[in-house]
Amino acid sequence: MKPDKLLPLALISLVLLGMTGCPSPGPGTTTPTTPVTTQPPPTPTPTVPGPSNTIDISARGLRYTVSKITVPAGAEITVNFTNDDGIMLHNFSVYEELAAGQARPIFNGEVISDTTKKYFFNCDIHPDVMFGDFVIV
Repeated sequence: MKPDKLLPLALISLVLLGMTGCPSPGPGTTTPTTPVTTQPPPTPTPTVPGPSNTIDISARGLRYTVSKITVPAGAEITVNFTNDDGIMLHNFSVYEELAAGQARPIFNGEVISDTTKKYFFNCDIHPDVMFGDFVIV
């Protein structure tokens, strides 16, 4: 390149460096520093297990032995399900009732030889005759 072409390139380079560079304090000048403050991590909220409930239910004569189960919200629930109908197959399942007759499964038990929300339980094999309300209060 010719020397007269180098000068504009050098000026452009200096302008770009001036725009992107960090200014440095002059001799004898100090830059104030901002102390970094850190906050301790939040203390985790302990989880307290809810009350424990055991429910015994049987299938007998194409019916459940109970027609309504009520449990407190947050409780740990154990359901002891037995089939007293001999060779007829039954199970215990819990569903949430939705709009327009729809249901969402909450728990489906194996087939065996809102705080108040409305749920129900039924036998998936005989849902028309083996069912009941499962209430959480």
